[in-house]
Amino acid sequence: MTVRQPTTGEDVVVTVTGGVAEVVLNRPAKHNALSTRMREDLAATLAWASQDPEVRAVTLRGAGPSFCAGQDLREPRGPYPGARVALWTRVHGNLAAAVASCAVPTVAGLHGHVLGRGLDVALAADLRIAAEDTRLGYPEVDHAMVVGGGGARRLVRMVGEARAMEMLLCARTLDAETALSWGLVGKVVPAADLEGEVARLARSLTARSDLVLYAAKTGVRQATDAPEDAGAWTDTLFNVLSSAARPPAGTERDDGPAAT
Repeated sequence: MTVRQPTTGEDVVVTVTGGVAEVVLNRPAKHNALSTRMREDLAATLAWASQDPEVRAVTLRGAGPSFCAGQDLREPRGPYPGARVALWTRVHGNLAAAVASCAVPTVAGLHGHVLGRGLDVALAADLRIAAEDTRLGYPEVDHAMVVGGGGARRLVRMVGEARAMEMLLCARTLDAETALSWGLVGKVVPAADLEGEVARLARSLTARSDLVLYAAKTGVRQATDAPEDAGAWTDTLFNVLSSAARPPAGTERDDGPAAT
């Protein structure tokens, strides 16, 4: 059975070669800041990759100078239609969970800014390779926001509570070598080698049993007591309740190419 590839916009580009689905975030002028449509397209792409028998691995990368600088805070955000609807939408529209639950191995190639929701996506991938120019961080506190989507819990598991507190409370940004020493990425390579390294790793995965790989990644994700998305409800609740205190879209503090 062949599952039809989802129709994506210009901001998410998918190419399948030799069993590897290369997924490219394609808003280079915005450092690939995630719009609502991008999140929907990316989630749909991952769902398709999980079901199409021709896809054996997925790579995630960003076009232009960055992997993903976070959520697009300049995208107009109207008032919530109601707390109940808003909470349901945010919990069940969790992009990081879509990445983590993909049935085939996911390899993220990181470079430039990997911030906020972009870091959520990266940490949810199974394998991560970073270019030497990569900068990773959670600047949410500078925008009166809380890290959502289970990102804080993934971070604690990877780096421990003390380092997670430093990143989350102080909005500390890590360089690639520090991220490697802290266990956030598995390898650091020159920027010119990143795409080739990611492709080679993904191709090596296609040579192995997809069932065995799925069982292995599921075992790793179940190795801790709490599920991947534990606490997403609390994160979402804080964000929804604090939304009234945030400035209108387009007036937020702008410390970088995007927000969180």
